[in-house]
Amino acid sequence: MRRKITVFLIAAILCFTGIAAANSCWESCGTKVNEGDVDAVYALSFAFPGVPQFAFFDYNINGGTVGAFDDYDSGYLDMDGDGIIDPNIDVRITPWHNVPAGNPQFKYPANTKVANDLDQGLPLVVPQKQQVLYFIDLENDGRYDIEDPIYVDVNACGGTVEVHDIRLTANGWGYNAYTTVGVYDGDKGQTLTLMPNNQNNPALQGTFADLLGYIDDDCSTTWTCPDKLYLQQPKINDTTGAQGDFDINANFFVTIGDLRIYIPPAAIAEEGWPSCGTKVEEGDIDAVYTLSTLTNLAIGFHDFNDNGVFDGIDSAYVDIVNVPLLPGPGITGRVDNGDVRITPWHNVPEGNSDLKYPANTKVINDLDQGMPLIYPDQAGLITFFDINNAGNQPGYDITDPLYVDMDSNNITSIYDIRLTPREEYGYEAYTTVRAGDLDLYDPWPFWPIGGFTTTPANLTGYIDDDCSGTWTCPDKLYLEQPIYNITAGTLLGFDRFVTIGDMRLYIPPEAIANECWPSCGTKVEQCDIDAVYMLKNLGIENAALKFYDYDGDGIFDDRDTLYIDVDNSNDVIEAGDIRLTPWHNVPADDPDCKYPANTKVANDLDLNKPLIPLTANLSVAGLGYNVSYFDINGDRKLDIGDPFYIDIAPLGRVSLFDVRLTPTAGYGAYTSVRAGNLDLVENRALTWHPLGGAINRSIGYIDSDCSDTWTCVDKLYLNQQFPPLPVPITGLVGFATIGDMRLYIPPEEIVPNPDYHPYDENKNRIIDMPELMKAISDWKAGSLSMEELMKIIGYWKAGAI
Repeated sequence: MRRKITVFLIAAILCFTGIAAANSCWESCGTKVNEGDVDAVYALSFAFPGVPQFAFFDYNINGGTVGAFDDYDSGYLDMDGDGIIDPNIDVRITPWHNVPAGNPQFKYPANTKVANDLDQGLPLVVPQKQQVLYFIDLENDGRYDIEDPIYVDVNACGGTVEVHDIRLTANGWGYNAYTTVGVYDGDKGQTLTLMPNNQNNPALQGTFADLLGYIDDDCSTTWTCPDKLYLQQPKINDTTGAQGDFDINANFFVTIGDLRIYIPPAAIAEEGWPSCGTKVEEGDIDAVYTLSTLTNLAIGFHDFNDNGVFDGIDSAYVDIVNVPLLPGPGITGRVDNGDVRITPWHNVPEGNSDLKYPANTKVINDLDQGMPLIYPDQAGLITFFDINNAGNQPGYDITDPLYVDMDSNNITSIYDIRLTPREEYGYEAYTTVRAGDLDLYDPWPFWPIGGFTTTPANLTGYIDDDCSGTWTCPDKLYLEQPIYNITAGTLLGFDRFVTIGDMRLYIPPEAIANECWPSCGTKVEQCDIDAVYMLKNLGIENAALKFYDYDGDGIFDDRDTLYIDVDNSNDVIEAGDIRLTPWHNVPADDPDCKYPANTKVANDLDLNKPLIPLTANLSVAGLGYNVSYFDINGDRKLDIGDPFYIDIAPLGRVSLFDVRLTPTAGYGAYTSVRAGNLDLVENRALTWHPLGGAINRSIGYIDSDCSDTWTCVDKLYLNQQFPPLPVPITGLVGFATIGDMRLYIPPEEIVPNPDYHPYDENKNRIIDMPELMKAISDWKAGSLSMEELMKIIGYWKAGAI
């Protein structure tokens, strides 16, 4: 696959809800999500061909011990657990040496997958005890941190690092990943601690079987050549707050601290993927940002003038450390190291700059440490001003400014705290409202996020940057954009991922200066480094495929237009419906009377035209099982290379006027099958989409403006099968993961010149047979190397680049 070049542009577009800023970083509709794409969320799959285990090939040479791992032996991840070295399945975690050991042609390095190699088919020794994964607790804090090096304890006896143990990461003693411990090595004798697991089962601690997961790069649902293998940093759901992440769903994604245990060499060399033997860190291409919770949290203030109310000289804090169990009026606390200032701290004399700490700073052995705190009522304390809704039924979206309503009077008043800028008036984040300010006594009331009983503690989470399981210096604090039901006015549930609309409550200054992290006091927007792309349900169970019958013959044909009727409220074209094929008005050659495919209906000429549901003879509730795919490689699975069709009839095969949703057979996305077309001549068999085949069961959208409604800046996706979550997140249908197809992307937000593979002439992210034959011809002519040809053949076999 090509190395992605992402272009960031800012465009202003007129939306149903007003003017919104749109970041142009998206690839065109009719394409599938690939690794490296801006919208790719890296889910982990666990569908291994068997139960993974540690094993080794026992050479028994040069004095080696039979049945024990020692010099010249080779360590493997036996991915199917059969005790045999299997090609295209098993992974070497130490080099393989063939006799004679010094012959470089007979040696395969670590971090390679077995192919048609000399070691395939050889027997493996499988230790009976598989609790072999340990770490050195560098901080001696009882936690598995991101800096802690990992070892395979080949004898599964624990205790200390011993000769022949395998390092899975580099370490501070100067040794590289995938090396074995020698007699005189500096890390020999270091204390080992058993790796934690993802389940409450002590028997699974330290086992590969519990901690391995892979990115299913080709969406084959099995462990195949292009996939990337990870050893997870467990996010343990510990309700005591002693350690771990709030949401065990985090273990289904590549998160900070996960170890890349196998990355295909081509991905490292050509795609910019980090090397194996490294842990995932913030800013990495594969990082998915999950939020951990704090055991208790409150907003309080230091009352400089002892008048009992928050005013101009006082300092407000997010109290994170040593918070009283039930903070609120009448309860006092104190400023501790680790608390965050959300207004400046002024010491007397006020004008002394050496005795002043600005907002968005963390307390670290400063002059305000230990000062007493007073807490206002925490319920409904975090509020928003509904800037685009004129005080009607509240809808918190990405444009709405956030405030701390310090006096709980539900309106902008003196000394309320702006958490985000009030840009139209020129006020910055983390400033207090003063007499004469333009937002003072705004005409509409504040709305509390999530209802009056919601506290800051329920809305706050942090990126555990060092995987310490606690709130520490490098961590980043967020105020969440909750999943809000605007119709019912109730909170459906807090998500625990960094998503569009979340507000950066505290970002370490060095992360802003050195790591390209956006400033605090800003909201997460699409294309930002920390954005995780959730897909929301359209909110309507009956979204359906319908068509405008241009010639009135009752069947979909060449001149008709296919739509997604997103709300299925009535059989007419409405604003927000999506055209999947072009719309032709009379006269057909009038360019002003034609709308192309992949456009959203606004105040257009087809508005209110009648719609007819597609044939539904294979339907449930009349919705029609029309969403299908062609199994291009015949493996009976929906792979990333399999093209999507709308099976119009539906007949279960490609037929006249079926609509291609992705490019295939040399034809573009959103084109109708015509007489003589190759895919029609081939009589391609079609299979229903595995999520059911009805359009309403398989689509979701990125809520780009956080309006919780389907608006013009939002992006619509057709889901690839998504691994089930143990704790479903209400209101969501999944995430934008590899293989999802972009059904609708606003045209103005599409990157104009994405980077395609040179042999992908029809730009469909697939090496088709004609393109493969051209590559073979170039190789014969001497203009293409064998190495490059083999890569192209691999792309062709995989069905995707």
